[in-house]
Amino acid sequence: VLCEVPFKDKTITSLDVSDKNLWVEGALVVSHYIENNGALTSLNLSENELCGIDEDGDGKYDASGVTALADAIGKHQ
Repeated sequence: VLCEVPFKDKTITSLDVSDKNLWVEGALVVSHYIENNGALTSLNLSENELCGIDEDGDGKYDASGVTALADAIGKHQ
């Protein structure tokens, strides 16, 4: 799924990775992309398990992915 993220293109303004079954590791990868892309103005991460808990409440909570996303987004505001 993360192969769909255009990592080398630094001019992308919109990125939709909604409902791609991303977990903590995916959030970390997307956060690195955000840090290196100054043009991004729209990001859709809905319907993913970014903190390690699925819709049934199963999994282990890990905030590192969402924290990295928040930090990356904050750098571009």
